[in-house]
Amino acid sequence: MGSPLAAARSPHVLCAPSPACTRATNTAVVHSSGGHTLLRGTPTFQQAPTSFASVALRYGRRCSSPQTPQLTGCASCTAALHSARPLLRAPGPRDSPPAAATTGVPLSARTTAPRVSGPPCRPGRWTGCPRRHPVPSRAPGARCPRTTTLVPAEMVRNYKRKTERGSATPQLMQEAADFVRNKNKSVRESTQLFGVHYSTLQRFIHKTSGNTAKNNTHVGYAKPRQVFTCEQEEELVSYLKTAAAIYFGLSPREVKELAFKCANEAKIEMPDNWRNDKYAGKDWFSGFMKRHGQELSIRQPEATSLSRATSFNKHNVELFFSKLSSLMDKYKFEPQDIWNADESGVTTVQKPRAVVAVKGTKQVGSLTSAERGQLVTFCVAVNAIGGSVPPMLIFPRKNYHDHFIRDGPEGSIGACHPSGWMTQDNFLLFMKHFIKHTKATVEKPILLLLDNHQSHVNYDVITLCKENGVVLLSFPPHCSHKLQPLDRSVYGPFKRYLSSAQNDWLRSNPGKRMTIYDIPSQVKKSFSESFNSH
Repeated sequence: MGSPLAAARSPHVLCAPSPACTRATNTAVVHSSGGHTLLRGTPTFQQAPTSFASVALRYGRRCSSPQTPQLTGCASCTAALHSARPLLRAPGPRDSPPAAATTGVPLSARTTAPRVSGPPCRPGRWTGCPRRHPVPSRAPGARCPRTTTLVPAEMVRNYKRKTERGSATPQLMQEAADFVRNKNKSVRESTQLFGVHYSTLQRFIHKTSGNTAKNNTHVGYAKPRQVFTCEQEEELVSYLKTAAAIYFGLSPREVKELAFKCANEAKIEMPDNWRNDKYAGKDWFSGFMKRHGQELSIRQPEATSLSRATSFNKHNVELFFSKLSSLMDKYKFEPQDIWNADESGVTTVQKPRAVVAVKGTKQVGSLTSAERGQLVTFCVAVNAIGGSVPPMLIFPRKNYHDHFIRDGPEGSIGACHPSGWMTQDNFLLFMKHFIKHTKATVEKPILLLLDNHQSHVNYDVITLCKENGVVLLSFPPHCSHKLQPLDRSVYGPFKRYLSSAQNDWLRSNPGKRMTIYDIPSQVKKSFSESFNSH
């Protein structure tokens, strides 16, 4: 530390004794991403300082000045520090203040060895240490104790590769090597054909040929900081997929905890923060999801009752399709003769659609008629070629009047119930309406698929269907969310069109509240757009 350049290479920079310095307590100030650090001491100069960004502060204080990095000191020291600027960074929390900055004793009277804390660098990992001294440490921001050169602190989280080096797969390398060995082609020809690097292929051929062949020859760049191997991560991916399939998916926090437990049980080397927090870090989870982005993603699950989760199984589904196959073989139904009937609820309070608003706004509102709406049941039947019968609307009233559906779809019918739900009597009325429009007969029967709700499978309905050639087949209990065609593909678009129609109605009628008598007109518009053969 007998020259200014040697002082510049230390993480805590002080002016060293030189002909241009009259005092050994001069302080150097170094900017580094986010500010600069000032060491304790009062600068005293015989010459005027070349550049001052601020005055000396106590050790540990940080300056938030966004200006260009500045170095203060005497003229010769400043020039040396400017020449060594790429080697400098601000002291981090792992660093210790130098003795010269804490005791006030002249620097020339103390040791000349730079004080360096923290573990040394890893072999071949840090480019900051030209000698690549070996040590068992992977701490970010580490420095080599034999050379005072500083090393990079930490890799960026969203790093993007600039080249395609090391991206060749083992299968591609094996094909290129076989092309050279089996077809007596040159390495140069193989590299041009398969698009791999000449030296890479040459080394791979040498490793996999003759007595020097190795099992599981590595291809591409090594990943020394990856905690789990590729095989171990594949097992973890398989477990996560199985857990989600049986309705016990793991949240991101639970995945981190599982990763820590697996690494701990397998005695795998892991970062220190894993042991302190008892779960994996967010950087590992982010990298894990990126590596397996083709198979995994974070999804918001739907609430699924226990009865639905247990009823939808292989036995029930196979039983349903076996009965469907036997009916198809017996009656030879054509596509226009296969129908599905189901109900859905329509309320006077629509679900708001996405709107364009100011970015960063905490809350964006959308106007609705009320806090809670009234329910109107909508029942319809569709066939396999896209045809449909006019719908039925059930209003939450005791007595029904024809003007309720005055503005509804053409040919639609209506009924009432105090709750607005489907009942046995109302479904019997719908089946008469259904038989009228489908013209089903015993000579030309049709197939109707529906769920086994108690209002659908009562004695009166079954008798009416048997007399008019309607073959009923119900879905297994609690399986309609997976097997019902209307639930899977039709009601979703219908609800979106209906929400858009209700928004348009509120804009066209400012200050008015939507009632159940306004729903038929909105259903008419949505019905024509969603229930069609296109």
